[in-house]
Amino acid sequence: MVSERNKTFFDQKCFINVCFHEKIEKAVRTPITREDGSNGFDWRLPYRVSQLQHQQDGQGELVSQYDVVFNDDIIQYMMHAEF
Repeated sequence: MVSERNKTFFDQKCFINVCFHEKIEKAVRTPITREDGSNGFDWRLPYRVSQLQHQQDGQGELVSQYDVVFNDDIIQYMMHAEF
């Protein structure tokens, strides 16, 4: 068994909790025309990230955990495949 301290980057498990809060800046979607002439959007997605937290997973293994927080408005865009 590998000691928790000796695990390499790819041996470690990391949880990222995606959260929403109205006090985070809203996303900005700007229409653009790409070099090939097709249209799309340029996105600015403000967010906040918590400091690293250490937790245990269901098997009692040490895991890294971060909380990433976006504005509530992002939820409406998550339903679109192109987003």
